[in-house]
Amino acid sequence: MKFLRNPSTREIFSFPADGSEDAFIPGGLEVMTPEDISVHCNPVYQPTRVEVDAERDKRIDGGSASMVRTSNPGQSTANASSKLLNWL
Repeated sequence: MKFLRNPSTREIFSFPADGSEDAFIPGGLEVMTPEDISVHCNPVYQPTRVEVDAERDKRIDGGSASMVRTSNPGQSTANASSKLLNWL
C-alpha cells in the first residue's frame, strides 16, 4: 500500500502499491514517508487538561488519605511514618 495525505485537511488515503488505482488518485496529495505512516498509525496519547487535573486531584487525595493524623501535631504513628517512607 502507498499512503497519501491531503496537506490542507490532513486526511489520509491509501492505494495499492502496484499502481492499479493510480488513475483515481486526486491531485495535490503528498506521499507519506514510512516515519509519517508510523506516527499516524501509532499516535502519542496527549491527555486533555481535564484528564490531567482529575489525575492530579486523585493522586493528591490518595496521598493525603494515607496519612494518619495524631492527637499530638508533629508526631506520627509508626504506621503513618512507614506509609510516608514507602510513598517517598
